[in-house]
Formats: sequence, structure tokens, C-alpha cells
Amino acid sequence: MQEAFTNNIRRASALKMLPRPVDPVLHSVFVMSLLEGVLSRWLFQSNDEVWQQLELEQLVEKTVQFEFFGLFGM
Repeated sequence: MQEAFTNNIRRASALKMLPRPVDPVLHSVFVMSLLEGVLSRWLFQSNDEVWQQLELEQLVEKTVQFEFFGLFGM
């Protein structure tokens, strides 16, 4: 999966879809870590009611939105 993210980031860079140059390998590590961490928390540490109420599809949607738009939501 990380290799697929690396390839996608390289392609997005080549197509000038990213606002600035990035290291595709490093950024794919960031994306994988984000996904692994979020899924792990949802599965094993969901003592918080907000986490418990999220369906998998909602979790994925929120994670992808954060991946693409970050803290600023841009």
C-alpha cells in the first residue's frame, strides 16, 4: 500500500497537482502512519463516544479529507 501511495504522490507531483515539491517516499510513510494510527485507535482504543459512533466509511472519509487538506482544511 505504501508503494502505491508513493507512486500516486509521484504522479500527482508530475501533474503539478501538489502545491509544492515533496519527497514521495517520505510522504507515503506519513500517509501510511496516519492510516495505521487512525485504524488502530478506532479498533482498539475507542473509549471515546465520538470514535465509537463512527462507521468505517465515515472514518475513512474523515481521514482522507485530513490527508488531502490537513489542519487548515484547504
